Amino acid sequence: LEQPSPATFIVVSNAVEVGPSGTKDFQVRFNSFVEGNTKAKITFTNHQTKEYCFYELNAKAVAAEVLDVIKMESPVRQTARYVITADNPLTTEDVVMGTQQKPDEDWWTCDSKFIRVKELSRFSGNTEGSFEVEYRPLIPTAQPSEHLLTIRSVELGTFKYKIVVTAQPQAARQTLRFEVPLGNVQAEPFVFKTFNPAKCDFACVVKRPDIFTVAKSISAEAVTNWSGEDLKLPISYEPMELGETRDVLTVSSADGGEYTCDIIAVCIAPMPQGPFNTPHGKPFEISFRNCFAAQCNWNFSIDSTAFRIDKPTASVNAKTQGSCSVTFDPQGDALNAPNGIVTAKLFVTCASRPDVPPWVYYLRGTIDKEMAEASAAKAAKGKK
Repeated sequence: LEQPSPATFIVVSNAVEVGPSGTKDFQVRFNSFVEGNTKAKITFTNHQTKEYCFYELNAKAVAAEVLDVIKMESPVRQTARYVITADNPLTTEDVVMGTQQKPDEDWWTCDSKFIRVKELSRFSGNTEGSFEVEYRPLIPTAQPSEHLLTIRSVELGTFKYKIVVTAQPQAARQTLRFEVPLGNVQAEPFVFKTFNPAKCDFACVVKRPDIFTVAKSISAEAVTNWSGEDLKLPISYEPMELGETRDVLTVSSADGGEYTCDIIAVCIAPMPQGPFNTPHGKPFEISFRNCFAAQCNWNFSIDSTAFRIDKPTASVNAKTQGSCSVTFDPQGDALNAPNGIVTAKLFVTCASRPDVPPWVYYLRGTIDKEMAEASAAKAAKGKK
């Protein structure tokens, strides 16, 4: 061989018999793992007469054809894997992945950004090398698509494979659950893993924006980690009716794909709140929220004469805070309460929604020693 390459082989027989004045076909097998031109000389010698003749052989190895067609299928954001094995005739030599210009770099390429390749076992010292192909799509495909995967080695040349991939829709939805008393707001994050190779914006949509609040869009930075990055999208639930409500959150981007999440929200009856320590003789504000979609009238009442309400009714706009002013002003027997503690319940009722149970707020007033003594002196003076 002229300028022999360890990855180029010319295989011939050691001997051949030819009859007197006869002819014989002689088979020459040429095999090359790398591109390029090969020159060789084949000499035939008659060991008895020492006569000989030779042939010059010029062989050209062109770029490799596709070695295999690999079909892969996966739901979006999940990974399908396939292991490729390639022969290595140079088991006694080190095999460098890559090219002469960039050894150990850029040793594989693919025209799909959803495919990557990992080296499982090296060529060096082995009869074959193995590689794992991973396919993780972000967007479903209507039809299978074809891509070219190329694996390069300095000594063994180029290995080409056709990858036929199909991306299926999301396999399973996430579920986000809420449970909140009427009149309260609960916030929960929707956590989803992004894989977008470039920065993009996801549009966020729910079917019931009147009770579920979510940003119209959320920005996702470019993800360089193959395993993806978590992104949190806050969503809040403010119910207007008792019972269960179901909805679907959709987060979508042309480049990042689509995510869907089932929302299961349960609204329970208003929970009692408090106790609120109410100072003596000073108005104390108890706040509540009009959780309904329209302006409503509200009524206030207390089950104790030791507390008084400044205004028994109020009109509160939709989705805004309202308040009830309460003053602790005990008189008579209330001043003799055990341990000097007076308790009561404030009932806040929506007059516009008589079907809704009232909101209950526990109140507590403390009678100090000076207050009790002043009341006793006042009572004694009245008797005189």
